[in-house]
Formats: sequence, C-alpha cells, structure tokens
Amino acid sequence: LLIALGALAQPDLGKKLRQQYKVAINLGYYPVTAFFKAVLPLLYPLLRLPILAVLAYASASVEMPLILGPNTPPTLAVTIMQWFNDVDLNMRIKASAGALLQLVLTIGLIALWLGGEKLIKVMCSGSLINGTRHHADAIWQKVTAALTVIVIGFMFMSLIGLAMWSVAGFWRFPAALPEQFVLLHFQSAFMQMGTPLFNTISIGLVSTAFAIVLTLLCLEAEQLSAKRLSGFTSLIIYLPLLVPSIAFLFGLVWLQQLANNQAAFFNVAFTHLLFVLPYVFLSLSSSYRRLDPRFARVAASLGATPLKVFLQVKLPQLFTPILIAVALGLAISFGQYLPTLLAGGGRIATITTEAVALANGASRRTSAVYAIIQMLLPLIGFMLASLLPKYIFRSGANNTH
Repeated sequence: LLIALGALAQPDLGKKLRQQYKVAINLGYYPVTAFFKAVLPLLYPLLRLPILAVLAYASASVEMPLILGPNTPPTLAVTIMQWFNDVDLNMRIKASAGALLQLVLTIGLIALWLGGEKLIKVMCSGSLINGTRHHADAIWQKVTAALTVIVIGFMFMSLIGLAMWSVAGFWRFPAALPEQFVLLHFQSAFMQMGTPLFNTISIGLVSTAFAIVLTLLCLEAEQLSAKRLSGFTSLIIYLPLLVPSIAFLFGLVWLQQLANNQAAFFNVAFTHLLFVLPYVFLSLSSSYRRLDPRFARVAASLGATPLKVFLQVKLPQLFTPILIAVALGLAISFGQYLPTLLAGGGRIATITTEAVALANGASRRTSAVYAIIQMLLPLIGFMLASLLPKYIFRSGANNTH
C-alpha cells in the first residue's frame, strides 16, 4: 500500500495514471473496471518487489508464530531457531540444513507467485481489450469496503485492548472492563526498560546512519558516472528482502563469531544494516534520481567542486526525503527480532526481544507496555520527519524576511 501510494505521488507517473483513469471513465468504464484495465497493469510492476519481499518475510517469520501460537506445532522457521539455540551444538548442523530447506521453500513460493502472474496474464490479457465496461463493480466495491472495515476494525480493537491491558488492575474473566485502572505496570516496566531502550535507539541510529551514508554515496557515484546501477548491484542491495533471514543469518553469525565474538553490539548493528539498507535505498533512490540536474550544473559552472555540489546543493534539496528515510530505517531497525537475537547471542536486549519474550508467558500487562513503547518509537520518528522540515523551512523563511 505504501509503495502504491508513493508511486501515485510521483508527479510524472501519478499524472499519467490519473489521466488514463479519467480517459477510461469518460469512455464509459465503471470505476473498478477502469482501475483494473487502465491503472493496475502499469502500477503492478512497481509493486512486484515489495510483494515478493512480504512473501519471503511471511514464509519465514519467527516472532509472529512465537507470539500467536507458542503452544502449537511450530513453523519451520521457529523449529530451525530452536535447533540453533539447542545446548547440543550438533543440532546447529541440523539447523543449517533446515535453513537451506527454508530457502528452497521461499524460492518455491516466489516461483509459484511469478508463475501465477504469467497464468493470470495469459487468462486475462483478452479482457483488457474486449471493451467490456462493467465487471460486477457494485459487488466488488461492497466486498472491498467490507474487507477494509473488517481489517481496520480489528486493528482498532487490538489497539484498544493493548491500551486497556497496559493500565488494567484486577480484571475478572467475564467482565468487559477491568475493575480498576492503574499505572503500576508502566512504572515497573520503566524501571527495567533503561538498557533495552538504550540498545534499541543506539543500534537503530548506528545502522540507519550507515545506511543513509552508503545510499547517498552510491546514488552520487551513480550520477557522477552517468550510469544506473547494474542489475547485479541492485540484486545485492535488495537480496536481504527476498531471502528469508533465518536462511542466511546462521552463516553470518558463524562468520561474526570467527571474526570477533565479543563485539556483540557491532555485530547486531551490522546485521541490522543488512535489513535497513534496502528500505533506505528504496526510499531515497527515486527522490535522488529526480533531482533537477540544472542546479548542479550551475554550481559546477561557478567553480564548485563535486563534493561542494553534493553537500551544499543536493543534500539541502533532499532534506525531507532523507528524514523520511531515517524514520523508515529506524522503524525497520526497531522491529528486528531474529537478527538481534542471533547476532547478539542473547546478550543484547532490545524493546523487541523483551516484548516477544514477555508475550510468550509473562504478564500481559507488562508485555502490553512494551508493545506500546515499541509502537511509539517509530511513530515519534515519523512525526519528527514530518514536522522538522516545516519548522526549519519556516524559520529559514522568517530569517530571510
């Protein structure tokens, strides 16, 4: 959804898609049919990579099964993690074999999805040009509205339940509401949250800072050489999104242990960087590539060096996209569970690892507090990314006047 909204927000592409949609409406096509025939064929190629990334994540998620079904038969990813953490070191060989099996499983799912694309293309290509204006639009609109209400309703009720558990006192089972509301759970959680909160923020800042610097230097080198990144380079950058983390983290942890087993903090920060960098690059690349080159040419004609053009001409124009990329990178880092657990060897506690551990059997009230904090951290980042440019540009305008 975010990638689709971002694509529609691009001036050229968004204008083209809206014009095609209006043309289809003017030709008598119903709204839903116009969208599927005039908009989706051009929009879907931009959504393919994020969809495959979501598919890879969903096929190998660890924290979701641990929270939602801790007492049920585990998924393959959870079983692999249990083998890796077994006291018998020989089980790590079994875990490595399981990781390869998980990789094959994810590749099979991606291949199945791509094959489904080809099948749908063959089956539906004729319907794009058959001139039919109406494909049960009223029914699809009602189904879409119902699904949207259901999803948003579940999210809203989950947030209400989370907030109520965080302040609930004694809560008898049949009662709809707790008998009393207290702040004791927040107080007790804050007393124990210092180290996990510091680790979460510091690791997020370090990994995001490196990701921002690497992305900017890579995109600047791209412009200086006047060549787009090769397909192989792009594949390397986006590979952590498409490969299930549990399939390659074991090898990475093994290499880190050979290099320096004591630097747990830097091992975790580097592992987070592998997952933060693709999202930061995906967020910044389109804005960087759309910069008007005339500003750089004018600065260069006035004698500015490439470094000066980069620092004083390009970066100020990218202030807002960089803040959004920072907020996105921090949000990705804050939510990493398996990389933190494996790369840190259980020695680095973060808000996410503590929240998952508490959700597996500790007090629901304390786990609700940790979940709220984990939700607020990226929210604060996105709020700052939204408000800081307005405040700074307004202050600059006032100083100019």
